[in-house]
Amino acid sequence: MILGWIRAFRSKRHCNAGTELRDRGKVCEALAQFSKAIQLDPENAVAFYFRGICFAESSKHEEALQDYKKAIELRPEYAEAHLWRGHCHQEQGAHVEAAGDYDQALELDLTTVLQPECAKAYLHRGLCHQEWGDHVGAAGDYDRALELDSSIALQFEFAEAYLWRGVSYQERGNYIEAAGDYDRALELDSSIAIQPECAEAYLQRGKIHADVGEHGSAIADFNRVVEFEPERAEAYLRRGICHQELGNYGEAAGNYDQALALDRSIDLEPKCSEAYLQRGLSYQEQGDYVEAAGDYDRALELDLSTVLQPECAEAYLRRGLWLQERGDHVEAAGDYDKALALDTSIELRPECAEAYLQRGITYTAVGEHRRAIADFGR
Repeated sequence: MILGWIRAFRSKRHCNAGTELRDRGKVCEALAQFSKAIQLDPENAVAFYFRGICFAESSKHEEALQDYKKAIELRPEYAEAHLWRGHCHQEQGAHVEAAGDYDQALELDLTTVLQPECAKAYLHRGLCHQEWGDHVGAAGDYDRALELDSSIALQFEFAEAYLWRGVSYQERGNYIEAAGDYDRALELDSSIAIQPECAEAYLQRGKIHADVGEHGSAIADFNRVVEFEPERAEAYLRRGICHQELGNYGEAAGNYDQALALDRSIDLEPKCSEAYLQRGLSYQEQGDYVEAAGDYDRALELDLSTVLQPECAEAYLRRGLWLQERGDHVEAAGDYDKALALDTSIELRPECAEAYLQRGITYTAVGEHRRAIADFGR
């Protein structure tokens, strides 16, 4: 009797030493101490439990499962052992078994003694529900995990709960709630890996913000989309529209350019023409007539009803001169025509005549004599 008590006492001392070593990150040394504790007292459930944790932290999941099983056999009400066995099952992809362990841990009322651990049980059970497509059940568990303790929501490791609740919301089409959860996850842990598919929630929330005139908030959401999916053409298009609504025409046109570079088939709305028109005017003020005329062309392509101001004529005139210097006489004469169409009072310089002459010769070569005569008349 006394010998048994002594062995149990010594076993407990080894167990305490192992716990201290594990807390200091010395897992291998801790594992040896727990093994000594078990040798001295084969009924020391705590030693089996902690040795199981050490095995799990060493990626020896089968050994860990055996120790958790033994700890639970010795102490069926050992909630923490059920919880950690659930983690181990989950690591191996056994989500049904893991959920069963989390159920058992929660039934044993972890909330009374280990509230943070209980929250983790809900979090991980939610992940199990997520794995087999039970998004409603998953969201319920994430809610419970986050509601258990006000301090839990401030812990960076619980960013994962927001992330996965967001995924659950997104799967059900609740994009505003989903994007809100992604925001919270990133606030808690900026390094958290937001999956590219999460970008859909930001895109949809951005559309909602834009629809009600909250263009600044919409742009912030579209920025998120571009951050997670740099090749999402629609995000650039919609961000451009918001910038246009705010009068940021240069930003708007730049986004339209990016959208088209990613997807030539994307449907730029006619109202996007205003951004190109305004950016063209900005280029023209800077003396960049080639870029300006290019933007005016884009504006007209998008909306033939676009009314280009007479002052835009200068850009076509100057681009025409630039084209003529390169020997592109047909294109140059075309720009002079556009300049005159916008402003009949514009003075075409004598040097412009060469373009009309060369285009007239081109028309003659292909048998378009009326057009040739008109150009020679210029």
